[in-house]
Amino acid sequence: MDQVLDLLHQYLEIMAKPFADPTRPIDLTGDLIQESCFRAWQKLDQFEGGESDEETFAMFRAWLGQIVRRIGMNLVRDRKRRRRIPFRKSVSPRSAVPGQSRIETALVRFKDRTDRAILWLHLFNSMTLAKISERLEMDYARILDRYRRAVCILQWDLKKFL
Repeated sequence: MDQVLDLLHQYLEIMAKPFADPTRPIDLTGDLIQESCFRAWQKLDQFEGGESDEETFAMFRAWLGQIVRRIGMNLVRDRKRRRRIPFRKSVSPRSAVPGQSRIETALVRFKDRTDRAILWLHLFNSMTLAKISERLEMDYARILDRYRRAVCILQWDLKKFL
């Protein structure tokens, strides 16, 4: 296995390069190759060779390349996920209307009663969207879609207060 991996090392570097972190490309490329070789070693019993040594080598090279791509894509996805910054600005609970929070005030301005009910039940009654779906007798996918759209509107409305 070590001899085969030595033969494929340059190929693996080429395959791993697009997935490298720009801030530390050499470290990540080496880590990606090492992880890929380890996974290949773990799953070696799943690999089925070809009819000749040349065909088996080509198939192994492609199989290992696929492992590198999958692990690399997962690393890129995880890196992007860490970079996402949720809406972090705090909103003062005090609003222009005495006794109401800014969220409550923004919810009152919603034109659609169903969207307002979905947000109210989820934010203030801590109901899951599945339970809201049952309560309002609507399809879960439809509730989820309306919830996402209403949250975007609510965020945009609350940004005016910041």
